Amino acid sequence: MNFITNYSPDVFLNENMRIFHVTCVLHDCRQSARMEELQIQNKKHSWLSSLEEQKLTEIIGNIVQKKGFIVFSFHICGDHVHMILACEEEELTKIVQQIKGISARKFNIWRQDKGFKPLAPKTSLWAQKFNRKLITTEKPLHQTFQYIIHNREKHGLPKSSKLNQIIYGTTKPF
Repeated sequence: MNFITNYSPDVFLNENMRIFHVTCVLHDCRQSARMEELQIQNKKHSWLSSLEEQKLTEIIGNIVQKKGFIVFSFHICGDHVHMILACEEEELTKIVQQIKGISARKFNIWRQDKGFKPLAPKTSLWAQKFNRKLITTEKPLHQTFQYIIHNREKHGLPKSSKLNQIIYGTTKPF
């Protein structure tokens, strides 16, 4: 399923709205420059199973819908998630914090209900920071969309019709 169209999304017409490519990683899955500088090694690299990816996708999709966030696409790939999110620039951090905070709590409750330990202490599913890239024109938007929908392949992960069904059911077409 592909929601790319030949016209520009309405958010490009709204001078207050911005479109961002946001990447969030799981806690302790990446080595930051500061950690390398201080020679700190990650103890354990978290990686989600396909069942965990599906549950986290459902949780994020529900958050996006309930909060009314404008998300055009997102995908989970084992230890990180990419999304295309539209909002006013000053709202971005708050929105990402809400998605990460609520999803961490709900995901860890689900894991405990299934008899698993939380992935990280104190519900720190996600790393503190997130990466953002402002998308200002239609061409990079289309390129980012393609990058996100093919990101699982890039990482050698199997395609998942269940993940796609959840994602396309909760994201907004352009």
